[in-house]
Amino acid sequence: MRIGKMWRIFAVSACLLTGLQVFAQNFSIAPNDTIEQSGTLEDLETLTISFQNPDPSPLVLKWQKVSAVVPANWEAAVCDNRICYTGLEDSGTMNAVDSSEWAFLLLHITSKVNYGTATVRYVVWDEKDLLNKDTLTFILRVDEPSGTERLQEAISIHIYPNPSNGMLFIHTNRTNGFFYRITDGAGKSINNGYSETRVLTLLMEGIKAGLYYLGIPDENGQWHTLKFVISP
Repeated sequence: MRIGKMWRIFAVSACLLTGLQVFAQNFSIAPNDTIEQSGTLEDLETLTISFQNPDPSPLVLKWQKVSAVVPANWEAAVCDNRICYTGLEDSGTMNAVDSSEWAFLLLHITSKVNYGTATVRYVVWDEKDLLNKDTLTFILRVDEPSGTERLQEAISIHIYPNPSNGMLFIHTNRTNGFFYRITDGAGKSINNGYSETRVLTLLMEGIKAGLYYLGIPDENGQWHTLKFVISP
C-alpha cells in the first residue's frame, strides 16, 4: 500500500510538472540583450533587439520599462511589432509571432543640442512564462568630436526593422542624399539606386528570406556595409 501510494503521488507530480512545461516557452535574442552604439548630434538613431520564436506554437511577448536615463532635450520613443509609441511607454504587449518568425523591441532616440549618453532598460517575457524575464539594455552615446572629426564626422547608417518582413527603412546622416546597393551573401547585386533624402524606404518584394548586405559610400568613396535579414 505504501509503495502504491508513493507511486501515485509521483505520477501526479510528474503530470503537474509536464503540464507546467507545456506553458513554458523560450525565445532567442539577437544580437544580444544589450545593444550599445554611438550616434551623432541632432540625428535620429535606432537601437533594435529582435526575438525569434523557436516553438511550434505562437509566441506572445510582453514588456515593461525598468529605467530610463535620457539627457535633457533629447527625444526617445519605443516601438514593437505592433505599434510605435510617442515616448518611452511603461509597458506593452506585442503581436503574436508564429514559429521561426521574429518580433522586435526598438528605441528611436534623437539627440538635440547637447552631447551625452542615454541608457534605457526594459524587461521582456513570454506571457506563458511569467517567471523568466530578460532584461534588455539600450545605450546610445553621443560624444563631442575632436580634432579632424569636427571637420568630417563619420557616416551613420541604420536599418530597421532588422530582421525585416520586406519593408525596409534606411536612415543616414547624409543630408545631401546617398547612393546605395544591396547584395546577397554571394555578392550578387539585388537592388541599387540613389536617395535624394537621408531617409529611404524600400519594399523588398519578391526577395527570398536570407542574409543581405546594404552598402553606402562616404564622401571619400569608401563603402560602409551593414548586414540585415529578410525573414520568411
